[in-house]
Amino acid sequence: MKYELGKRVKIIDREDWPIPYRFAEAEGVIVRWVKFEEVMRDFDEFVCVKIEKTKPEANEYIGRKLVFRKQNLVLLE
Repeated sequence: MKYELGKRVKIIDREDWPIPYRFAEAEGVIVRWVKFEEVMRDFDEFVCVKIEKTKPEANEYIGRKLVFRKQNLVLLE
């Protein structure tokens, strides 16, 4: 799986997070985390996602950029 800028992703539920995990099933697009990508080489397991769709209890996060581990994401495209 290749996590590239502009790809759509869905955040999967996590059993080890407090209930309810408000980001479960949220969808968004992968965006640039920092201006200089070489700074992030040591953090390859993380992806910055701009949230576009959530459950109603997490609507306040729509439009925000949040960082997730790739293992907690599913590519939609």
